[in-house]
Amino acid sequence: MTKISIQARNQTPSIRALLVLAALISLGAACTKKKKTEGSEKTSTVASQQNSASTASNTKAMQDSARKAATTTKSDGLREICFGKSGPTEALELSIGSLKYQRIGQTLRRVSEDIDDEFRLGHLSDIKDYNESNKANIDQFSKWFTENEVDAVVVTGDIGESTASIKSSLKQLAQMNVPILVFPGNRECADDYQRALSQLSAYPQVVDMTQVRLFDTDDMALVSLPGYYNHDYAHCDRGCTYTKDDLIALSTTLNSAKGKAKVIAAHGPPKMSGTHALDRVTDGGNVGDPALASWISNNRVPFGLFGNIQEAGGRATDLPGNTLRVEGTYADSVYVNAGPVDAMKWKMLDGSYAVGMAALLTIKGEQAKVSFKKL
Repeated sequence: MTKISIQARNQTPSIRALLVLAALISLGAACTKKKKTEGSEKTSTVASQQNSASTASNTKAMQDSARKAATTTKSDGLREICFGKSGPTEALELSIGSLKYQRIGQTLRRVSEDIDDEFRLGHLSDIKDYNESNKANIDQFSKWFTENEVDAVVVTGDIGESTASIKSSLKQLAQMNVPILVFPGNRECADDYQRALSQLSAYPQVVDMTQVRLFDTDDMALVSLPGYYNHDYAHCDRGCTYTKDDLIALSTTLNSAKGKAKVIAAHGPPKMSGTHALDRVTDGGNVGDPALASWISNNRVPFGLFGNIQEAGGRATDLPGNTLRVEGTYADSVYVNAGPVDAMKWKMLDGSYAVGMAALLTIKGEQAKVSFKKL
């Protein structure tokens, strides 16, 4: 622009005018080009920012989708492992010992004739691990049950923390050749439990009470409640945790029972209030499940088998936990905490120590009595 102006001063007016006009046109073109360039750069910057935002949004969406997929995978099939499938629609016959049973849906019913009104249930809980000490305990309790001619054995959870441990304990118990009714507590990973049970298919006496929810005889009917009510205490992310809806469904299952006496088997005890309660811990609190306590009361289930609270083991009470049941004496309602099979030395609420415990519940008519074996 400066150079053009200097040259313009040495020309005639008309020429100078033409030169100035040419200069202005050139300047306008340059400005227009600059604006276009700036506009292009600005548009490019905005597009780049939008692309970055879009990429970030897509990345977040992919991450959210991955998290959702992981969560779905984590819970996929868990409820079927813990609380069962619908089961066979046609009757499936099987024999355990000398007795015949029939399974339809989630019910296993004894069909062999029974001439008395008595049923003896061996009760074990909290084996925790299959080691030499616990193996010896299982052997002693198995002999005790056999001597007392039990009709079935119930294992109320915390069998082990690995497939091998769970399988080994149940395989040893299966040597009694009576129904061994089992389900997980808060210790087992559901997948370990399922693998162990699948590897015991050659032992029909091992009854998976996640898939069979009602064990029914003419003398008594037992329903199972696998897992634990509070997932915070699960030893595994894929552990079994029941809900209030599961309790509602269990009422329907119980109503289909033919057995006279009703029994609930669960890992954790119901919420109680008394000083003799099955859910009472060392510091004096009661930590059982309030919903389970209501369920037992509302469904009028007079007998129950529980575990988990080790220091309160080796005792039986009424539902509030106010009155201890005397061993060998029949009562209208009896709720039992067998205590742990586990041989680890444990201090009980009464100040004694235990290195293995088991219980025997004998049901006769509408009453039951309990006895314990403590090592």
